[in-house]
Amino acid sequence: MSRSREVVGDWVGAHIICCKVASSCLLFIAVGFIIAGAVLVSSNSGSWDFDKEDFDDFSERQSRFSAGIALIVFGVFMLICGLVFLCCVFQLKFVRKAVKSTNSQQQPTPYPPAAGQQVTQPYPVQPYPSQQGPGQQMPQPYPTQPYQPSPLAPPPPYTESEVAPTAPLNEKQ
Repeated sequence: MSRSREVVGDWVGAHIICCKVASSCLLFIAVGFIIAGAVLVSSNSGSWDFDKEDFDDFSERQSRFSAGIALIVFGVFMLICGLVFLCCVFQLKFVRKAVKSTNSQQQPTPYPPAAGQQVTQPYPVQPYPSQQGPGQQMPQPYPTQPYQPSPLAPPPPYTESEVAPTAPLNEKQ
């Protein structure tokens, strides 16, 4: 299970960076498209008089106006995609935090201790009984708290009349 969490953590870490880059690029490009489209629409909008303009000038203004509308629509679409990617970045951060918190409890620290510090391990390293010599005895770990035996009370008196049978009597004879 820890291997799959490690793989998920690596996958999330790689995709957070990709989503950050993609969302920032999409947001900047979307704002640029919306601004460029708004400029094209505002400069080429207006009343077109078919009698006084020639046909080529009319089609050129109309194509710029259409391109401005297309840039605005495409910019809004890219803005929505960039915001979705940004939301994915925040969700992946929560996933990475959840995966790392469970992995940090299971794995020791990856860096070596500094000079002069003693390495502490969660469990004492002891050889297996098969690795010991014939006359050696395994050292016992020190208890974390002093052992205090609990006071023992004498057992209650046993009388057959007070005890109910726990199993049915077998009356085969």
